[in-house]
Amino acid sequence: MPVKVVWKPKEERQGTVTDWHFEPADGWKPSGMNPEKERMKELCQPVIDWVKTMK
Repeated sequence: MPVKVVWKPKEERQGTVTDWHFEPADGWKPSGMNPEKERMKELCQPVIDWVKTMK
């Protein structure tokens, strides 16, 4: 996935790693599901289910 760096406004920056984050690049759209993505989704599902219990 192409990404871009997004910075906090200058007046809010503290000189730490939390001054910026990544977001998908402008105009990027995910492609459709394929067998490899389905496999990865299945492998990740136990973690996704576990994270949902933390809410």
